[in-house]
Amino acid sequence: MQLKFIEAKKGLNIKNKKFEDEDKDDELIDQGPCLFYWQLSFRRRLIRDFYVIGISLLIAIITYFSQFKYKYYIFLFPVFGVPQIIYNYYNWQKKERTPFWTNLPPDPKALKQINDLKSATKFEAKLTLMTGALLVPLALAGTYLQELYFKYIFSQFDQTSTFFFYQDEFILNFFMHLLLFLFPTMVIVYKYAQRKMSSEKMELLFASTERIWGFSKKWSQILLSFVFGLTSILGFCFILYSYFEYSIFSNEKIVIQSGVDRISKNYTFNEIKSLTNVKFFNAPNGKPVYHPHFIIEFSDGFLWLSKDHISEGSVREKHFADFLESKTELKFSDKKYFDN
Repeated sequence: MQLKFIEAKKGLNIKNKKFEDEDKDDELIDQGPCLFYWQLSFRRRLIRDFYVIGISLLIAIITYFSQFKYKYYIFLFPVFGVPQIIYNYYNWQKKERTPFWTNLPPDPKALKQINDLKSATKFEAKLTLMTGALLVPLALAGTYLQELYFKYIFSQFDQTSTFFFYQDEFILNFFMHLLLFLFPTMVIVYKYAQRKMSSEKMELLFASTERIWGFSKKWSQILLSFVFGLTSILGFCFILYSYFEYSIFSNEKIVIQSGVDRISKNYTFNEIKSLTNVKFFNAPNGKPVYHPHFIIEFSDGFLWLSKDHISEGSVREKHFADFLESKTELKFSDKKYFDN
């Protein structure tokens, strides 16, 4: 397949031999439908740039008369498109030199390429929906099981007077479970596609991927396996860490489980050495940073930081501070600078 440019020069259509030699596998489409921006000719890219920047500029002008707090920053979006317009205009004048508005008939080869690409895109969309339909329930189930695990641990203590700290952010846990189940889900969907879909559709899918990204079927499988496998490993490591990262402060004892340091400690309130309320701390460059939190120091030198477990300034943090003072008969000492 040749890369064609229609050059309007003295009423003749001249093929650009330079681009035919550089890449014979791609084709910039000057006429007819197109799904991807980078497959367009520079003339059509320029037209699309004008449309997008015009719409964004119109939105910025309308927002300017509103009460939006950051309305002035919206004008930056049209500005970001100016370099792209300059680049496309330069290449259009240097390499194509076609009329800006033209009614030439669509290229039959380009139309066939688009029809194949549309078929492959529909097939990809179907596989994506299948992946989501399997992946989301698995991630929800994993997140729910993690919550049940922590509720089981919490049920072993008096819940009315116990503070239990663990990774309880649903969105973060759900996202990490998505990463965990991504690779096995993709393997299941791929095996299903091989069994249920025709070999022609599978070859069309990989041919489309090779035409767009330049990767053959073999390399596509290797890269996708590596990327999805790596993300699943990262999700597994985070979830494994979160299962062993919690702290329990009950009436009788203190249990601290650290997944990062791989330590498990049990204390009584008599082993608390000091309570410090930090107003400022020194950054590595020596400058003071405002980041309020408090620190619990135990008799063996272990430090427990509230900022790792509680939102600063929250009601729960205040209740927890009152709980510690009542159990230890110690008072929080204020400290403005703390280097650690």
